[in-house]
Amino acid sequence: DRPRYDWSDVRTTVLCERSRDGGRTWETLCREIPVAPEDDGCNLFHEPSVAELADGTLVAAVRFHGADGCFRFTRSRDGGRTWETLARSPLAAGKTAPHLLALPDGRLLCTYGLRRGDDAVGVFAAFSRDAGRTWTGLENAPLWIAPPGTWSGDIGYPATVAAPDGALVTVFYAPPEPGSKLPCLSAARWRA
Repeated sequence: DRPRYDWSDVRTTVLCERSRDGGRTWETLCREIPVAPEDDGCNLFHEPSVAELADGTLVAAVRFHGADGCFRFTRSRDGGRTWETLARSPLAAGKTAPHLLALPDGRLLCTYGLRRGDDAVGVFAAFSRDAGRTWTGLENAPLWIAPPGTWSGDIGYPATVAAPDGALVTVFYAPPEPGSKLPCLSAARWRA
């Protein structure tokens, strides 16, 4: 049994930093991305992912560890110095981390692990044509779905890259069998 954490006195913030020398030094661009009033006090934001769109807009998806489990999205149009208020999205991943990728056709891809009971467990993809404001593909076509009896409560952290031939490759982890504590890396090769 793992100890339960008391998050009541924890305050997390999402900030934006940039490195121009391969990560040796960092410049803080934004000290704190603003939070919506309804989320103020929750302060359980972490594991962001950022993608740059063709027009230079930065879109960030942030894991929200609050009650609704929905990702929060924000955008910056000035290279990360200022950001829109983190807004709730319809992507309810059950407290896992998102990964964003700007596709060559202009769509934004969000891949994520879904941990919402035995009926919806897997790795999913959603697409946006409006910088993450609306999404399609929600839970309709999983890239990977946990076979019956194999779900042990842990899946996620996908990362997606575009292959030279236009295919997408999503890597993620999931336990190899029921009750296993061993992580197993898997990959799905697919087309958007």
